[in-house]
Amino acid sequence: SKPRRLNLIHVLVGMVPAGILGFLFDDLIEKYLFSVPTVLIGLFLGAIYMILADKYSRNVRNPKTVDEINYFQAFVIGLSQAIAMWPGFSRSGSTISTGVLMKLDHKSASDFTFMMAVPIMLAASGLSIVKHYNYIQFAHIPFYILGFLA
Repeated sequence: SKPRRLNLIHVLVGMVPAGILGFLFDDLIEKYLFSVPTVLIGLFLGAIYMILADKYSRNVRNPKTVDEINYFQAFVIGLSQAIAMWPGFSRSGSTISTGVLMKLDHKSASDFTFMMAVPIMLAASGLSIVKHYNYIQFAHIPFYILGFLA
């Protein structure tokens, strides 16, 4: 059996693009990309991206497993996670599709996507809490927790 190469550094490298861009451009994203037309455009472009990636994946011979992900692939998958900050553009859809385009099999792309998901969503939620702390009421905290877990 092959030794595992995937480690925490891969996940951190994958989180860097979304972490930096989310921190720097969160206000601009909220201001300009949350209208109905921009969300619809995000949905449309995301769907096209996923369809094209799926068609491409059918021609890949010997796709790589999650243990064969290198740091460059982790970074590129992380870039697609940053693109998914555009509302309507599916985060998991874009990262799985990018993983497939990086010649990973679907399961490995999904596994790596969800390894990156929890820390980046915790960070995004933390940033939102810090930015809007004055609106948080103690009675609402259980609902926030329930919403996050769902």
